[in-house]
Amino acid sequence: MLSRSWRGPSPLSAHDPRELGGYALDTVIVARAAGGNAKIFHGVAADGTEASVTLLLGEEWAERAPQLELARRADPPAAARIIDAQWEGAERYITREYLDGPDLRAHLVDRGVLAGRDLYRLAVRLCSALHGLHRHGLHYGLLWPDDIIMTTQGPALSGVGVPEPPLAVHAYSMRGMDKTLCHAPELLRGAFPSSKSDVYAWGYAVAFSARGGHPFGENAAMPALLEVHLTEPGLAHVPPGLRRLVGAAMAKDPATRPTAGQILDGLAALAGEDRGGFPPDLLF
Repeated sequence: MLSRSWRGPSPLSAHDPRELGGYALDTVIVARAAGGNAKIFHGVAADGTEASVTLLLGEEWAERAPQLELARRADPPAAARIIDAQWEGAERYITREYLDGPDLRAHLVDRGVLAGRDLYRLAVRLCSALHGLHRHGLHYGLLWPDDIIMTTQGPALSGVGVPEPPLAVHAYSMRGMDKTLCHAPELLRGAFPSSKSDVYAWGYAVAFSARGGHPFGENAAMPALLEVHLTEPGLAHVPPGLRRLVGAAMAKDPATRPTAGQILDGLAALAGEDRGGFPPDLLF
């Protein structure tokens, strides 16, 4: 059975800041982000504008400044827009557009699997966000269903610009094990995230949404982890045309996976339209 995510609002602790980056903080959205190196809050500006405010912990964020700045300039579609960032000094933070809605996992728990237009819309919007990063030389990193927010405008990607540490950090808890099951086989062998692992994560998210759970079965964590390496994903719940694209995206060998741009071309072919001609209400 699909379990609810660990994302969700909780009260501020006595040690949490009350204001950051010009936003009054009122709740915690994610207590441990980026492998415990960040904490995400909901904030409200004086004019009532809401934002997701990420407090950056640790000393290594200054080294990531070029990647964070490039992510801000990239401004990919169907992703939370970075409003401001400060990664030096006493207060290090990122403020970004607040995405109002449940994450994908919670949405599936409450409303059931995605099918038809809803599944296709998720596929298009998520791939568009990743393509927007990849064409600037960036990658998302360790993408899993809780990073996809189901807004009223459609699925959108959160957390752009906050890369996580290597997967080994997550291996000590069941939450970490659950998260690693979403990732490409090469990451589980210690490779660094790349645009190719993002493509695998896209395929996983579509299969996860169509099935309402892990596409390698409902086994215990370690057997399922082995399945990621040894067996093909179960894609029977994915419509045939989309299934071909998902299967290619989830190939074991990253060198054989298509690019996000090629997947968008494939999605456009399914819709019978040019890539730039998706109906506005479908993509944006």
